[in-house]
Amino acid sequence: MLPILQETLANGVRIVCDAGLKQESSAIGVWIDTGARYEQRKAKGVAHFAEHLLFKGSKHYTYRALKREIEGRGGMLNGFTSQEITCYYAKVLNTHVFLTLDILLDMVLSPLLLARDIEKERKVILEEIKMQNDLPQSRSEMLLDELLWGEAPLGCDISGTEGTVKAITRTDIVSFLKRHYTAPRLLITVCAKTAPRQIRRFVEDKCRVLARKRDHAPAFELSPVRTGVQVKVEKKDLFQTHCTFGFNACGRKDPLVWAFKLMHVILGANMSSRLFERVREERALAYDIATACRFYHDCGCFSVHTGLAPEHVLRTVKVILKELARMRQSPVGRKEFQRAQDFVLGQMVMAFERPMERMLYIGESLLGLGAIPSLGEVEEEIRGVSPRMLQRLAARVFSGKTLKVALVGNAEPALAPAIVHEAQRAGYHA
Repeated sequence: MLPILQETLANGVRIVCDAGLKQESSAIGVWIDTGARYEQRKAKGVAHFAEHLLFKGSKHYTYRALKREIEGRGGMLNGFTSQEITCYYAKVLNTHVFLTLDILLDMVLSPLLLARDIEKERKVILEEIKMQNDLPQSRSEMLLDELLWGEAPLGCDISGTEGTVKAITRTDIVSFLKRHYTAPRLLITVCAKTAPRQIRRFVEDKCRVLARKRDHAPAFELSPVRTGVQVKVEKKDLFQTHCTFGFNACGRKDPLVWAFKLMHVILGANMSSRLFERVREERALAYDIATACRFYHDCGCFSVHTGLAPEHVLRTVKVILKELARMRQSPVGRKEFQRAQDFVLGQMVMAFERPMERMLYIGESLLGLGAIPSLGEVEEEIRGVSPRMLQRLAARVFSGKTLKVALVGNAEPALAPAIVHEAQRAGYHA
C-alpha cells in the first residue's frame, strides 16, 4: 500500500492522498506534529485544551455547524491529542470530501477561541479528568507512567491536572497554537475516491494564509529510565483491584519495534495469547488480561493489565511474572511464532481495507517515522524477526531493572512490598 500522491506545498504544508480504495466512504485527517510532551510545565494540558477549543467554532462555521454539516450527512467528526501528535479527523461519504476538508482546515487555521468558550470548556475538561481518575484501568495506567518516567512530561497525564487546567489562560493557548500549529508541522491526509490533484489544489488554496517560515522543532525532555522494581498502590472502594505491569521499551524508529509487537501478540493481544490462557482459561482469575505497546521518539513501554478480586492479586502476579520470565528462558516454538506473525500481518491487511485505518496509518507513520512503509516492507520486517531474537529481547526487557507495577482498587499498601518480594523471588533483580 502506497499513497497515490505525496507533496509538500511551498509553505511547508504536507499532503498525502490515497485514492486506492473503491469504497463510497472516505477518511480525512488534519495532523499537527506536536503533543502533550512539548508543553511547558506551568501549562500542562494546554495541547489537549487547545484541541477541545477548536471544536467550539471557527471563522466560517459555528460550533453547531461544524458538527451538523458532517453528522447531518451521515459522517463522524472527532480529534485526539497524544503525547507527540494531535489530529482532527472525519469519516464521510466521498461526495462530501471537500466540504469536510473545508471544515477541518477552518477549525485548525481560524479557530475563534472566545473567552466564554474557554471557560465553558475548562469545566468540561475538569470533568474529563475526574472521569479518567474514576476509571480504575485508566488510573492505574497514569500511575504506571509516573513510575516509569517520574516528573518528565511522559510521566504526566495528557489532560493535565486540575491545578494546571484551572491556571491555563487564553494567552497560553494562543501562544501554544502560534508556536506549534505552523505550516511545516501541518499534515493533511485524505483516503478517498477523489482525484488527488483536486485535493492538492483545494488544500493549497485553503492554506495560503500560513506563511512559509523556518520550522523550529519544539524540544522535549528526554525521559530517563528509572531502575529497580517499584510498586505503587492507590486504594479505592472498588470490587476489583486493577493491576498494570510496565517495562521500558524502545523508541518507535528502533528496529526492535516489530519484535515488541510480536511479543505483544504472543503474550496478550488476543484469546490465543499465553497470558489469556494462563490467567483466564486455566485459572479463571480474571475476565480480561491484555498486553500493550507504546512507542515514542526516544523510548517506549510494554505493559500488562488485568482487573481481578483483591484476594487473587498475589497469585496472579506470580503467574504473570512466571509467564514473562518464560519468554526469556526459552524461544517461542515455530508454530506459535508463525501464528503471531500471521496475526499481525492479517490484522494489517484487513485494516488497510478501511479508509479510516489507512488514513491513520499514513498519518502516524509519516509523523512518527518520516516514511510510510508498504505492506511488503512491513512483512519483510516481521519475517526478519526470529524466536531467538525475541528471547534475547525478553531477557533484556523483562528484568527487575525496569519493572514497575501500579495497583488501583481494593488493595492495601502492604501489597507493594509483597509484590516486590515475589518479583525478586521470580528473578527480577535490579
